[in-house]
Amino acid sequence: FSSRRRHTRLQGDWSSDVCSSDLGRAISAQLKIATTGVDRNGGVVINYRKVVRNSVTQIKYYAAVIDVGRGQFSLLEYVNNNYIIVASVPMLVQTSSWYRITVYPTLRGDFVYLNCVAEEMAPNGVRAEIIDYRVLLRDYEPQTGAFGLYALRSYTRFNAFTIT
Repeated sequence: FSSRRRHTRLQGDWSSDVCSSDLGRAISAQLKIATTGVDRNGGVVINYRKVVRNSVTQIKYYAAVIDVGRGQFSLLEYVNNNYIIVASVPMLVQTSSWYRITVYPTLRGDFVYLNCVAEEMAPNGVRAEIIDYRVLLRDYEPQTGAFGLYALRSYTRFNAFTIT
C-alpha cells in the first residue's frame, strides 16, 4: 500500500489516495471468486470520489470486475448506488482459481484512458482485456479519487492489492 493510504467505507476495504501524478501507475489486485452466492464477482475500484455540483453530493467511481454470473469481465461506472456497464468482454471464469485484475489509467490530452486486464493466475490461464476506455479528464478528477477493492455482497477473497 502507499504511505498515503486511508480507510474508506467502500466495501470496507483499504484504498490509497491518488493525485494526477498517479496516472500512468498500475492498480492491481489478486482475488479468488466465491463458489456460491448470488453476486459472484470481485474487482478493483478506480477513481472513487465525492462530487458536489449545485449543492448535490454524488459518489462516483469505476470498477473493473470479473462477474461469474454473467461470464464476463466488465468496466462499470457507478453514480451513487446505480451502475452501468460501460465496456465488457466475455470471460470463462473458474471459481476455484486465483485471478489478477490490473488497471492502467493513462493521461492523453484531455482524456484519461483506462486499460483493464483480467488474467487467471495459472499456466495457460484465461485472459480478458478492455482497451482504451476513454473518460474526459474533467469527469475523472484524478486529484480527488481513490482506489480500492470491489466485492458486492459476495465472499470474494483478496490476496494482494498494489499500486506500482
